Parts: sequence; structure tokens; C-alpha cells
Amino acid sequence: MEEEGEEYEEEYEEDEGENQMVAMCRNFNTVGQGAFYTESFRGKDEIHIVVDCGSLHNVPLIRSTIESVFDKGEKITAVFISHFDEDHINGLEYLLKYCSVENLFLPLMREENKALLLIHFMSIGISQHSFLYSFVERPENVVGEHTRIVYVEEFDDENFSNEEQQDYFPIDDDSEAWQGELPFGEIGDTIHVNTVVD
Repeated sequence: MEEEGEEYEEEYEEDEGENQMVAMCRNFNTVGQGAFYTESFRGKDEIHIVVDCGSLHNVPLIRSTIESVFDKGEKITAVFISHFDEDHINGLEYLLKYCSVENLFLPLMREENKALLLIHFMSIGISQHSFLYSFVERPENVVGEHTRIVYVEEFDDENFSNEEQQDYFPIDDDSEAWQGELPFGEIGDTIHVNTVVD
């Protein structure tokens, strides 16, 4: 579904000797205090990506925005959640019901951080029986079986030797990572992300 006023950046890729146009649209959707960013790539195939999905004080707005950006049942290739603040995740329940989400990328939290966040949720009136509480506590229990969950662990490579880094980033001619593919596996897999910027 296309919103009025969307702007597309057009790129050309070689496809078996023919030029194929690929249109890319990036939207920073207006949802009040919160975040709901979408990217769509349209060419021979269509790919949709979402980054965060929440609005602090206006959940009906995030729902109507989801409906204006996507058709019911539309496939979303990947949803990335940057962190578990309410204004980044409280629209996720509706997005998961309204669309078909293939992959959900979540930050991996230590148990003590998870416990503190759940205590915070209770202190601001979020029920232990709510989607938000259950999602933070154990995402596998509330995300549909057709959505793959991938946990992303942050780490600082200055604390790792070159040999230890090779365990996290095995890059050689035979590696899947070298071929440009994400090493997806089962639910609960962890991708380690290097956050150091030179």
C-alpha cells in the first residue's frame, strides 16, 4: 500500500544483462513520542523492513499508521527492535496480528536487566498479563510460530583477542557470512554485533 507523498530513491541493478529498476522508500512515520520506521524495496520482489513499533501516548495512532502503510496480511521480511521501552514496542502486538512478520530481531538482555524492566513496567501500571510484559519476559510465548526470533547481543571488540573475534565473525572463503547471507538458525539464535566505530 502506498501513502501519498512517499518519495522513492531509485537505483539500477544488473540482472542477467538487463537493467532492473529497484525503488526504495524510507519513511519515518509520525506516531508522536515513539518510533515506527519503515523501508520498502520494490523491484522484481518486494521487501518490507520495520524498525521499532511504538508510540508512548497514542497507541490508536500507531495502529492506524500500520494500517495506512501495510495491507492486511502483507509480508514483512524483518522487524528490528532497538530496545524495549514502551514507546518502541507497544504497537508490535498489533503489527504481528495485522501483518505476516517473517523475522523479528531483538536485543539480547541479561536476566537482571530484564527483571528491572519488568519491575519498571509494573510500577507504571503495565499488567503482568499484558502483551508488553509477556513480550519482554519471554518473546517466544507471544510471537506467532511463523515468525523467527533472532537475538542480537552487543559487545565491544576491544575486549576480545583476534582468535576470539574469529569465533564470532568466521570470515573465510567458505563462510556463509562471506557470501553475504545471515546465518539464520533456530529460535533463540544470537547474532553478535560489533558496536565499536573506528
